[in-house]
Amino acid sequence: MAISKIKTASITDDAITSAKIAADAVSAADVADGTLTGVKLATPLDLSSTVITAPKIANGGFIADANGNEQIKFTTTASAVNEITVINSATGSAPEIQSTGGDTNIDLKITPKGTGKLVLDGISFPNADGSANQVLQTNGSGVLSFGTVSSGPNAGEVIQVVSTTKTDTFSISTFSDVTGLSASITPASASNKILVIVDIQGSASSRYGGYRLLRGATNIAIGNTAGSRTSITMGTMANNDITYHDFTFTANASMNFLDSPNTTSSTTYKIQVGNLDGTSTFNINRKQQDSDGVTSQRSVSTITLMEIKG
Repeated sequence: MAISKIKTASITDDAITSAKIAADAVSAADVADGTLTGVKLATPLDLSSTVITAPKIANGGFIADANGNEQIKFTTTASAVNEITVINSATGSAPEIQSTGGDTNIDLKITPKGTGKLVLDGISFPNADGSANQVLQTNGSGVLSFGTVSSGPNAGEVIQVVSTTKTDTFSISTFSDVTGLSASITPASASNKILVIVDIQGSASSRYGGYRLLRGATNIAIGNTAGSRTSITMGTMANNDITYHDFTFTANASMNFLDSPNTTSSTTYKIQVGNLDGTSTFNINRKQQDSDGVTSQRSVSTITLMEIKG
């Protein structure tokens, strides 16, 4: 049925219960089975005082903006049981978009087009999943992406620490290993370094005592050779001439050295002590004059190894 002009119309089947349309407002309208199609309204329809409970929008239909452009588009799913519910809010609360419907558990999908990304409050999310065990990270400029977390410490960080404390005494003349003052470490990587920290309490019967630091059987952290002079790691505190007062105290000697063992095998660091003349006595954790009394001393010496990420 072609209609050129309708001023007042009542159409059954609940499609339109009461319509008042001005002259020429509806042209070429087809009415079938209670559905009004091909309707052209001369002016915008004012529904501000109308309650719409269940309007039907055709598959692919849309709500237009003031210029008639698509603003919200609707697509029909056959036998749909789930939907979106939009909830407004009172002061102090946030509006809400919910997944609702017949199913017990319902996801809420938001799908950008093509390579477009989901942007929430200025934060851009990836448009594809990352690899297993990756984490979501930011570039500091509002863009998130999937990245791999470092599997170990960063360069310069400590990986492991090994330490030995010697509490008993030791005395020797010629250069020898100090019993109980060594430590072993197994580097995780050949590119890592070992920070060696030594703190020793010693005394001597002459001014010719000294210390050496060794990795295995190799002297490390020793001075350059110069003629017939002896290269050592640290010297002692003795004066030009040993006096009684030199015999009655211990002196601290400490140092640290960053070594590059270039290995992943167990590596032992140790301390040697001795007197360069080969005859005088050198003591660890006790004074030279070691009479039994409250003024005689017993102290501790330590060696600590710290593996540093290369």
